[in-house]
Amino acid sequence: MGANKALLPMGGVTAIERAVSSLRAAGAEQVIVVTGHDAEALLPVLRRLQVDRAHNRDYDSGMFSSVQAGVAGLRGDADAFFVLPVDVPLVTPQALRLVRDCFERRSKGIVYPVCCGRAGHPPLLSARYVPALLETAKLSNLQAFIGAFPHDEAGVDVRDLTVLMDMDGPEEHRMLDRFATILDGAGACRPPSAGAQGPTGEGPQQPPGAEPSLGADEALFILATIGTPANVMEHCRAVAAVGERLAEALKPHIPSLDVALVRAGCLLHDMARLLPNHAVLAQEVLTNLGLSRLGGVVGQHMVMTREPVGTPGVSEAELVYLADKLVAKNELVGLDEREARAFRKMGRRLEAAERIRARTRDARAIAEKVAVTLGRPFDEVLRGGGPDLGGATRELSIFLVRHAEPAGPGGKRFLGQADPELGVPGEEQAKRLADELMTATGGACFDAVYSSDLERAVRTAEIVVKNCGAAAQAERWLREIDVGLWRD
Repeated sequence: MGANKALLPMGGVTAIERAVSSLRAAGAEQVIVVTGHDAEALLPVLRRLQVDRAHNRDYDSGMFSSVQAGVAGLRGDADAFFVLPVDVPLVTPQALRLVRDCFERRSKGIVYPVCCGRAGHPPLLSARYVPALLETAKLSNLQAFIGAFPHDEAGVDVRDLTVLMDMDGPEEHRMLDRFATILDGAGACRPPSAGAQGPTGEGPQQPPGAEPSLGADEALFILATIGTPANVMEHCRAVAAVGERLAEALKPHIPSLDVALVRAGCLLHDMARLLPNHAVLAQEVLTNLGLSRLGGVVGQHMVMTREPVGTPGVSEAELVYLADKLVAKNELVGLDEREARAFRKMGRRLEAAERIRARTRDARAIAEKVAVTLGRPFDEVLRGGGPDLGGATRELSIFLVRHAEPAGPGGKRFLGQADPELGVPGEEQAKRLADELMTATGGACFDAVYSSDLERAVRTAEIVVKNCGAAAQAERWLREIDVGLWRD
């Protein structure tokens, strides 16, 4: 880093001041700061903070030696202790309290915070581990020690991203400094020298509309922090390109529309995709990070909390919802194809089918509002210039279907342009064909259906597309070739 991490700026204070403030706000009765390299530079700050100090002369042997130096300074009446690296300085008092409460409720001797399925800092250890820690031969880190007691540890879901945020380099420091400012603005954890605070260390909530915009790089940092898989990140980028393009087209018609909020919402809508109730989880994580408005947008991308039809204008949440339904994986495919893929993935179970149809119905209603606001079909915006869609193209599927068996003499015959109707067997064939086609397409609607104008083809098409959302267009030029005398 080229500097002492503990003294790096973090939202208007130093990293060490922020960490100490959170620990005290969470109820820690003793705070011990372990120094090593460049200890003299820290002394003025530590005196001002009035913390206990422990110097580790053997700091270059690894972090575990610093843990041992700190543990050796614990008071004899300690019940348990946190171990917080100074490069994870944004941990909020709320997250620390949740870990403490879990420790008090359960019989486990080691409790650690979890966010989006990932273990974070700081672990809380029972004081009964002090002798073992001091007697253990030096390890590379505390995790190696904790790993020896798998039956005595438990994770608690704090839904707080700060427990995962560390700074290993200048770019991470820049990001944490930015999120520190966001947290302070939301009153999540405001150290004394960063502004006024109440007795718990939590400041006032920011006024409505004061939430800062999140840049694309900050949103991608969140995805990286929680370990979002590469394929999900690609999908989020494609959805963001679509959402941003629609938002920019609508901005002249809706001046209050927040394009940056749409972009961030699209980038983060699937941030917890692999976990149960991922939309609700993501909303809580973002809200705890001081981004409640963004959390509300992300939280609605699976189910809109209000009926989009009849409401004026187009909201940021609606645009994120629509953009997500237009993209499959990292392809811009449109609502019909996205619905078809959902049916193929989820099957045709009644409950799942109803959810899929409801989402498509809501997306169509939003698309209609977008088109009315723009005065043109919304897909024209997506075909125009704008953000790169990552090579996404609309997938075109063509189904070729032969007519069912016509009435008349059995056996193989050349019908040509003779025009018999379908017989009873033909009607049944067409119905079975309709079922097979529904399965093959996942119940998707067709953009257009064409058939010959001969009765056997027209009737087959009518049966096949009855539930597929499009009327068959009879075309003379699609007739079978006339075979003349051979048809007799």
